[in-house]
Amino acid sequence: MRENITQMQARHQKEIDDLQAKCKHNKISKWMDYMWAIGHFGYPVKVCEFCGKIVKQKKPTMEAYEIKDGKEILIKIK
Repeated sequence: MRENITQMQARHQKEIDDLQAKCKHNKISKWMDYMWAIGHFGYPVKVCEFCGKIVKQKKPTMEAYEIKDGKEILIKIK
């Protein structure tokens, strides 16, 4: 009997989990924006380039830009 989509996704997720658990994460990416869905960016992360696991992340902050004296300035929103 063939696998259905749910069974196949579970099998592949287990394979990925096993790979990430055994990986030594020797090659790490530069900081990049985490995209939790297409076009939806979150916070900066570093990932293992072999297994894809997020190994470092910066805490998300609320940021905005304002113009002051003709210059764009980044401000953090508390």
